Amino acid sequence: MSNLIRFQEAEIPWNEEVRLQALSDLQILDTPPEERFDQIVRLVQTLFEVPIVYVALIEKERQWFKSKVGFDLVETPRNLSLCSHTVLLRKPLIISDTRVHSISKNHPAVLGEPYLCFYAGWPLMPDGKHVVGTLCLLDMKSRELTPSQISAMSGFAKLIEREMNLMEVVQSQEKYIKSQKNLFREKKKSDSLIRNIFPAFVLDEIRDKGTVRAKEHEKIFILFSDFVDFTRLGEMMDPEELVGELSICFSAFDDICDETGVEKLKTIGDGYFCVTGLHELNPADSASRLLECAFRMRDFIAKRWEDKVMNDQLYWDLRIGLHCGKAIAGIVGKRKFSYDVWGDTVNTAARIESACSPGKITASKDFVGFVNTPIETRPLGLTSLKGKGLPLDLLEIERMGFQKSEETFPLENVRLGTF
Repeated sequence: MSNLIRFQEAEIPWNEEVRLQALSDLQILDTPPEERFDQIVRLVQTLFEVPIVYVALIEKERQWFKSKVGFDLVETPRNLSLCSHTVLLRKPLIISDTRVHSISKNHPAVLGEPYLCFYAGWPLMPDGKHVVGTLCLLDMKSRELTPSQISAMSGFAKLIEREMNLMEVVQSQEKYIKSQKNLFREKKKSDSLIRNIFPAFVLDEIRDKGTVRAKEHEKIFILFSDFVDFTRLGEMMDPEELVGELSICFSAFDDICDETGVEKLKTIGDGYFCVTGLHELNPADSASRLLECAFRMRDFIAKRWEDKVMNDQLYWDLRIGLHCGKAIAGIVGKRKFSYDVWGDTVNTAARIESACSPGKITASKDFVGFVNTPIETRPLGLTSLKGKGLPLDLLEIERMGFQKSEETFPLENVRLGTF
């Protein structure tokens, strides 16, 4: 105990607060051993032929060893650290014989095991300003370092400082990569949200040009649907049940649109509005994909209707109207943006849907003329539509060639839950 009292502890450097911050900024304390540091320490041991070499970092109350050879300690108290004197001096401290030097002669490791006789400490300043630790050589016999050895020790210290700075660079790169990943994830979220508002090609135009120009399309293919007797049946349902059921249906419709390459534009109450032909160059392909979408939507509701009826529940039916023609597309709104299409074609499609029978798909003759897959139709002839001048030639599309027989619901089913 008396030896400990007599040992000359190093004073606290005048810039201790910023020195400790510089050490903390390296984010190296209490990190696992690293081969890049251990290689340097082993090389120093071999070249200087000393039993103990280490890289020490001087924290507030301890001396922690980042790399070491010749002993097993992880850390020691700072007040017993010879390296604290090197940190205070801010220059190399080389003690040829620790037994007689005023700083070291009363140190417990000099007076007792392992009876150190030689100490050489070189300050480590990765930022060029603050000493965060030392490169140290210890021996159990006194010795002198030649000028070439002192120069070599300086070079090894610079290598260690470089590795410490590389660690900071690596950590900065990791932070950058992490931030980029977070940015990418947020961008995907943002794109996903925007994609729910705008079609993909509109999103691309916004990215490229910062705006979207309104366009007139010569041929747009439009689908309108709504649920038959929705208002009456909705009044018999609990509000949560009603909204939940609508969500189930519209979510299924959304999936069908994604799978068939159809652009959903919006829902209006119980109505669903989607289109093709906004950017496709093949009208026949646009018409056929929209028709496939219509059949899959109709079949989904037919299956759900069947399940409900089996459980003695009332359920709505679906009617779908299809039309094609000229329309204008663009973005409107200041805060809650909306991508929409306008024109007589849109109004006509809505009127066709209103004139459609429950469970049926009704299309204009113009629309049917573009379908390039086999279909079965039933002519409805010239039909007067509300708010339209001349009657329009309409057809009910009863079957499409893509359907398999086991997936087709019987057309003659009696819909008990519809009026």
